[in-house]
Amino acid sequence: MGCGKGIMRHFAGNGIDGRWTGLDWRVNTSNLEAAGYTTMHDCDFDQPLPQADQSVDAVIFLHVIEHLPRPVHTLAEIARILRPGGVLLAGSPIAPKWIAQTREKLFKRQLQAGLRKPGRHINSFWPMRWRESVATAGLGLDFSTGAFLARCSGSPLENFSWWLRLNNLWGGLFPSLGSEYYLRARKPDLANCPTNFEMANLRECVSLTS
Repeated sequence: MGCGKGIMRHFAGNGIDGRWTGLDWRVNTSNLEAAGYTTMHDCDFDQPLPQADQSVDAVIFLHVIEHLPRPVHTLAEIARILRPGGVLLAGSPIAPKWIAQTREKLFKRQLQAGLRKPGRHINSFWPMRWRESVATAGLGLDFSTGAFLARCSGSPLENFSWWLRLNNLWGGLFPSLGSEYYLRARKPDLANCPTNFEMANLRECVSLTS
């Protein structure tokens, strides 16, 4: 979702045997075909997605949610199309809560005044908002972390592993104070969840062995 030129397909290489579907506001067909996408759709993410219920194994959703008018609605649509056990890989810019809320109010005023074009950033996230939004959509959070103390795109620093590790360490320790936030969430597989009876036996077993 928000596949752009299909860069993530290139990153994945040929080790994943599966069908890739690209969704974007305006699909760049030639680039996606060259990257190896099998299906492409022009798509408004504020509307129902064109996939059937429980039809995809994974959704890559990077730097899209901050552009959307109803983020939780879109996450619920992602949960709908994921198969049980399916994975969401997502990320966005991040900020401490008070900064993110102030920024979002500014974005909305600019949008109403015609000073901000639709499609630009219109909302802002902090870590807890991400976690709550994912939970509201019915997904379970596997992992989350901040990233990047500072981005220096085009700088020679970007070629050094120590610089990248320092940035990721900072993001992991202080998620709100990084510049980006990433997570992996999963749709529950209810068929494989333990029953209440099994959970009771598990708790009894733990108490006997601890």
